[in-house]
Amino acid sequence: MESAIWRPFWRKVKSSHLWNKLSQYPPNNIEKKLIGEMTGGDRALISALEGFEDLQLIGKLQLQDRGVQKGDVVFCITEGGETSSVIGTILAAAEQYGELTEQTIQQARKNLYFI
Repeated sequence: MESAIWRPFWRKVKSSHLWNKLSQYPPNNIEKKLIGEMTGGDRALISALEGFEDLQLIGKLQLQDRGVQKGDVVFCITEGGETSSVIGTILAAAEQYGELTEQTIQQARKNLYFI
């Protein structure tokens, strides 16, 4: 569901004059590579999954289920900055960079965003 919202957006951008300015940044097939996810997945849109957002493990498992790897760009968005599952997602993504060194921190900053 989340991905389905973004695919039409990127198709529209690619057919507009904006793509000439942006084309050097995202891959040409961005609409096929983009994955949207929310805590509890699409099921959470239909039925509340109480407590899922309170577990960092859920964020980590969803990241793994989607096959997100080091080098993939990850945006984690939480309304108040305290949602445990979202924090778990960004921490799991950061762990893929290994031990924190100046170099790994710089690499992660290019790809990981917590909003």
